[in-house]
Amino acid sequence: MRVVLTRREALDSPDGVNIFIVSLAQALMDLGHDVMVVVGSLHSHAEYERVLAPRLDLPILALSSTPLTGLASAAAWLRAKWAIDRFRPDLVIHSEAVPLPLRGIIFQVIHDLEPRHGRLAPV
Repeated sequence: MRVVLTRREALDSPDGVNIFIVSLAQALMDLGHDVMVVVGSLHSHAEYERVLAPRLDLPILALSSTPLTGLASAAAWLRAKWAIDRFRPDLVIHSEAVPLPLRGIIFQVIHDLEPRHGRLAPV
């Protein structure tokens, strides 16, 4: 199976979401699946290796080396859509909302479900 794991944020910190993404990607690769990890940014590959200590060299597509916001983020994710579509995933697992129409079965993982406030709260 071809699996894509996404996150809008950076992959350089040892937070729970990044640990989840790296652990899941490694487990899927151990089972023989093709995996692509797509993240908003990766400032330093060396720092990623230091703080998350991956066992495997994961295929990571980082959209930038710095955090993206606004139109730059939207443009980067549109470029990522092209790369993801070329990978032809069977399954896409989003760890944060990535509002792109992608191929395959799509799962949205909620890591921190809590009440939200403001205009976009229902989203």
